[in-house]
Amino acid sequence: MNFAKHPLPVTFLFFLAFVFCIPAWAQTSRADTANSYLARGNSWLEKGDTTRAIADFDLAVASDPNSASALFSRAEVRRTTKDFAGAIADYSKAIKLNPDFAKAWCNRGLAFRNQGKLEKAIEDFTQAIQLDPDGAAAYYYRGTVLSAKRQFEAAIADYDVAIRLKPNQAAMLNDRGVAQHQVGKLTEAIADYNEAIKLNSQMASAWLNRGIAYLEQGQHDAAKRDFEECVRLDVGLKSTVEQLLQAVR
Repeated sequence: MNFAKHPLPVTFLFFLAFVFCIPAWAQTSRADTANSYLARGNSWLEKGDTTRAIADFDLAVASDPNSASALFSRAEVRRTTKDFAGAIADYSKAIKLNPDFAKAWCNRGLAFRNQGKLEKAIEDFTQAIQLDPDGAAAYYYRGTVLSAKRQFEAAIADYDVAIRLKPNQAAMLNDRGVAQHQVGKLTEAIADYNEAIKLNSQMASAWLNRGIAYLEQGQHDAAKRDFEECVRLDVGLKSTVEQLLQAVR
């Protein structure tokens, strides 16, 4: 057929254009649909409704199985609702899709930590640090795992970096104080507890920890005041405080 003499009908040209554009159009449509479910899921999270949030994240993943963001969002809800195996599965898929996803590495490490798989947690936190050396969270979380393994000097080194990157975090200071305390650096530990209490006077554990440090220094009156404040903030720690006081009588 001579196409110059017999041009293709306009409708047929539109059909060809539609057919060849289907893959790109479908991909965009899937991504848009997934993003809509993600947005609605996040709005449910803000309202504290994790059940509806994860239902929407399920729909987001079904709409676009290659969305690392959708998988990560579902993993976050699974982790916070203590479905650690499910969370790890989703984080792993997100990492496979986007190996440079530092936060996915970091938070999979948290899920491993919650499962008691400390070596795997350290590996993930270390990878997150390599991808994002300025991310304080991975240093801090790795420090908590090193403390759990009683590698206190290494933990202190990680806490130092985390606190430098993100100052004025009471939990970080309190945890570094505990590590300093464990290696016998009572002065440094008390300084950290002081800062933690200054930043968050409602942190019962910081009052308890400082009281113990004062007790070890022989400052019994200061220790007693801290213990009283600790129990006022968290009556569940009363028996712990009574045992500590009983030991020095």
